[in-house]
Amino acid sequence: MQRVGMNQHQLNKDELLRISRAISDTTRYALLEIYFDQQITVGELCAESTVSAATVAHHIKILNDAGLIQVKRQGRYRLLVAQGNRWETYLECLANLGKAAPVSATGL
Repeated sequence: MQRVGMNQHQLNKDELLRISRAISDTTRYALLEIYFDQQITVGELCAESTVSAATVAHHIKILNDAGLIQVKRQGRYRLLVAQGNRWETYLECLANLGKAAPVSATGL
């Protein structure tokens, strides 16, 4: 599978698309904005959010699957930790997208 990016932390096309899809949803993007520079529990995130706890849980799963956050158990709490390195790699891949080897239209 072709890797996109210029450094050792590259993303393949599927990873790049998974992250793009994850942040394309306005609710997920808003959830990331709430806590991106801090660690927050799921309960705290639910309290800050305008959507239901079930909806927050659904979006957390998608963000976790995309590698943008990590969910860590801390006692009885689930702590959300933003994966800043993954975000930086994603942005770098986007910046270098035109510099990568061309991908054929049939591969999309």
